[in-house]
Amino acid sequence: MIPRNNPNRLVTTEAGSRLLEPAVKFTEWIQARTEFIDSGVDHFLTSSSCRNGIDNLPCNIVLFGAGYDTRALRFRNAHDRKVNFFEVDLPSVCQGKETLYKKFQAEHDPNMKGSTLIPFDLNDCGEGTSLIETLKNSGLDTSRPTFFVFEAVLFYVNEPAVRNIMQELFYYSKTVETMLCFTDSLKPFVDVPFTSQAKEFFDKGGVELLEHRARWGGAVHFCLASSRTTDGKPGSIASHVSNRVGGLVFSYMPSQSNNKAIIKDPSFDRVWYAVGFSWQIDGYETPLDAVLKKNRLTDKPFATRLWSEPIVIYRDENGELVAMADVCPHRSVPLSMGTMKNGRLECMYHGGKFGPKGECIDVPTMHTVDDDGSILETTTGAERYLKAINKANCGNHRAVVEHDGMVYVWRGNVLEADPSLLPTRRKGDMETVPMDTVLDYNVDYSYIVENNLDSPHLFYLHDGSVPPIKYIGMINKNLPKLKLTAFTDDCGMGHLGRLEGTRPKKLIRFDPPNIVRHGGVSGFEEEFHIVPIAPQRTRVLLRQHLPKGPILSTITSIPGVLPLLTLLVNNWNYHIALEDSCVMQGQANRIEDWGSPRMGVGGLGDDLIKVFWKWRADAHQKLRGEAEAE
Repeated sequence: MIPRNNPNRLVTTEAGSRLLEPAVKFTEWIQARTEFIDSGVDHFLTSSSCRNGIDNLPCNIVLFGAGYDTRALRFRNAHDRKVNFFEVDLPSVCQGKETLYKKFQAEHDPNMKGSTLIPFDLNDCGEGTSLIETLKNSGLDTSRPTFFVFEAVLFYVNEPAVRNIMQELFYYSKTVETMLCFTDSLKPFVDVPFTSQAKEFFDKGGVELLEHRARWGGAVHFCLASSRTTDGKPGSIASHVSNRVGGLVFSYMPSQSNNKAIIKDPSFDRVWYAVGFSWQIDGYETPLDAVLKKNRLTDKPFATRLWSEPIVIYRDENGELVAMADVCPHRSVPLSMGTMKNGRLECMYHGGKFGPKGECIDVPTMHTVDDDGSILETTTGAERYLKAINKANCGNHRAVVEHDGMVYVWRGNVLEADPSLLPTRRKGDMETVPMDTVLDYNVDYSYIVENNLDSPHLFYLHDGSVPPIKYIGMINKNLPKLKLTAFTDDCGMGHLGRLEGTRPKKLIRFDPPNIVRHGGVSGFEEEFHIVPIAPQRTRVLLRQHLPKGPILSTITSIPGVLPLLTLLVNNWNYHIALEDSCVMQGQANRIEDWGSPRMGVGGLGDDLIKVFWKWRADAHQKLRGEAEAE
């Protein structure tokens, strides 16, 4: 889409909009980079370093490869201060833009001070020509803070010139308070999408990385960085921006756990657990039914278990979720055996009705009703009985949240339920098409965590099942080339996987207590919410994020493609799960029935499984300690 605040946005007829729709989807990343740069400019101009220049000298903003962008016009009087804009581009572009600026000045703002247009080919940087010296000769005041913006321009610059540009920028930032903004290629320095690699690059240049995200496998990086003080600490601009955007998240994937304390303080309690997808609560049996909007069962509540505790979930008459222990406070009949009527859950045994917030609002056996079911008389005793029922049911209520298309239940005191601990996806990353699959296994949840943390088995057990794409390389003959590097990020611990002689291709991470995430440099990601249902029973809520780039966006807009894609992905997941299930059930039999060791001799990748075991053992130890204390 074209941003609303863009003076050059397209205006089309409704028919024209439909014709342009596939092409507009290709511009999503233009909108994303525009918003990212605009927010960076706003951070820069609101910093104390720039505010101090209101009555003195303006700050500098240097735009590289701006083309016919209108940013200099939009921000020329931003925050009640003047800004010196410098726009560097090819001579022909500068010539055309100068004509447009003069036209705008004559028609809209006669007192406007236009940008300083600098005709300069970045490919010449280092060919006896200094980029910074060219800027200084054109009026750049090096006594004022400077903001450099690279918007999709370095793709077109040769490698030696890119190296010289970076060298000059880093050197400049050592003496001038500087902020750098990239929505651009960082090759040849960084060609993977991982924040750790980007930070390492900027650290070597002596600047502080403040924000980072990547697209298309690291082909494009969105970065905000700022100069440091002489003692190596973040400067005033860096501190200002950090306070605005929060700390840099060292997560190797867009999805992140926000319950960071649980890594060092293992616990199974005071945690949000995903127990279902939103479409399950709405009565659809399969993901395909949800996509097709058919086969919906609207008269049944959703039933599940978490750590053996039965739970019933329904939407009340206001559309709000209610979660309770799946037990009627009257005679302990499972409420999930009842039916839904107008947003009320009706017990099948005596007709007790539960409505908003799980409150019991009617018990037919406690009042007189007419033939049509309408209430003729409600006694004082009935009112007292309702209060007693709700008091008894109070302890059955569970904190529940619908978040990003999934339903989470808090395990612990409902008054301590903290929505800020729900997992999130990093803002501004490439949009995805989520694909959901529900998988049930007759083994303990720990086997499934181990299985999903085990990279080598993908090359062997699933050889022929995982697509034999050369880029993925997950085929039997490549197993000896597999290299795994352990890491711990802000969300969990895991492995970076690569084939010998290649860059990292796959990522596996364990987010305690029960989530395993797989990701690739392409932007593909899958999250396994491994839900302990009961002893020897586990449900996996698998959500796979397919990067919604231009091609997938266009294809999925064709009628019938999304249902077909959903069907294919689900069936492929069932096939993989069947292969895994056979192995895990065999493991459980040998280990639990015959007494075989959980791991006889460790091999490649087993270090991560041992990390999981250590975390799990510490969590159980804490659980035992809390039980003994009670």
